[in-house]
Amino acid sequence: MNSASALTAIVFAAALSGCASKDLPADQAKSLINGYFDQHPTTQQLLTGMDNIGTDTEAAYFAKPGGKYQKALEADGLITIASKGKIYNPANHKEFFNALDIKLTDKSKPLVTGKPVTVPAPSPNTWPVVYENAVFCGKEVATLGQVTTNDDTASADYTWHAAKLTPFADDFHKTDPTDTTTCNPAVSVNATAAFERKNGVWALTVAQ
Repeated sequence: MNSASALTAIVFAAALSGCASKDLPADQAKSLINGYFDQHPTTQQLLTGMDNIGTDTEAAYFAKPGGKYQKALEADGLITIASKGKIYNPANHKEFFNALDIKLTDKSKPLVTGKPVTVPAPSPNTWPVVYENAVFCGKEVATLGQVTTNDDTASADYTWHAAKLTPFADDFHKTDPTDTTTCNPAVSVNATAAFERKNGVWALTVAQ
């Protein structure tokens, strides 16, 4: 092969390589989906502040699923539980409810995210209820189908499952073993991802 032919072959090969590189590689697609999941964990509302347990005794309340869960979180150092005793209706002391004061600990504060929902105190002798967004788990791609690229868009079917369970989820499963769907790594979910390329950079537009 003369030098001219060799140069032509090199240019042609480079052109083919450049065309191929425009497709979204599977590993990059998977990384983009997992990156999205890292930023959007699965959360559950966790009651803090005033917990109105009704007229039940604390012993009876802590024997119920919600109370058992709180006790498990307390044992793991995730919350503190302070008894506030009977809270009476100022207008009628025959009416009362038993209350607890629930607080996050320094250990659990990094495991909540977003803006909590605060319910104002219902009366002067009570205090607010705050629902924190407790991170239960993340998600990760389990399987990824073929990535179909069309100019500057791409799509792929995939499955995901729960991953990186936090102590909030672990204690939830311990106290409610009948729940088989919340942050269960054994459950795979079918989904579709869509991608778009702008200025030569691929980005995820739809995760499921």
